[in-house]
Amino acid sequence: MKPLSLRTLPREEASLRQRIGHGLGYPFTLAGEAGELQLRLAPPGERPPTQSFSCKAGGLSLAESEALLSLFSTCPLLPEPGACADWYWPLFNQHLSPALRALFGDLTPQDALCAPVEGMWLAISVTIGEAQAQSQLYLAPATLAALLNQPGWAPLPAPLCSALPLSLP
Repeated sequence: MKPLSLRTLPREEASLRQRIGHGLGYPFTLAGEAGELQLRLAPPGERPPTQSFSCKAGGLSLAESEALLSLFSTCPLLPEPGACADWYWPLFNQHLSPALRALFGDLTPQDALCAPVEGMWLAISVTIGEAQAQSQLYLAPATLAALLNQPGWAPLPAPLCSALPLSLP
């Protein structure tokens, strides 16, 4: 029998993966409507191109960020990602959901931000009312730890196992 070989992870990354578990949710409101930001471990596979941002916790990169960020703020996103003027991001951050502003601080796009060599890929999704957006998030373990240390995160319930029958009286 061939022995099972597991890849080694840095202690901090292993701890963060255990902390995320099945997933974490962060509730917020935007314009009086309830929403939730969810983080899950991303499945292995090909990674899409990302856009880099800075926040108070550090640098992070989002794939296809436009749809996701449009649910963070009441300020609409500009149609062309590269066409943002200097005035736009302060306006976007001013209209950011208060809970998300407490979590991220000001979000600012970075042109030449180097992605961390030892980073983690997460699946990120936002739901607010009927609107929903999903993306992939890449960030350093230290940045993720700083975000997860903010109050408000709650574990997501694990789905029920379909192999177990449930009978109610």
